[in-house]
Amino acid sequence: MDMTPEELAIEAHRLYRCQTGKCAGCCISLPLRLLERDRMIPEAQGGTYERGNVQLLCSHCNKVKGHRSMEFLKNAVRTREGMEQLFRKLEVRL
Repeated sequence: MDMTPEELAIEAHRLYRCQTGKCAGCCISLPLRLLERDRMIPEAQGGTYERGNVQLLCSHCNKVKGHRSMEFLKNAVRTREGMEQLFRKLEVRL
């Protein structure tokens, strides 16, 4: 069962502390306001916004992951092209 908006907000703060303020995909430290909630098991595969299936990703990683698995995202981040995209993203934010 999905969490209420209030529960999601509380969970986001808990996850931010657990993830030490880093995106679960690229591990770049960002303020909470720049991280997005993501279902580890995507909605397309039956995943819900319930505790244990939610993580925080930066918007770039969230877009890259989309409805795919975290394994797909981790592989994308490991590639040279993926890292170049992440660096370009950081330059825009600075």
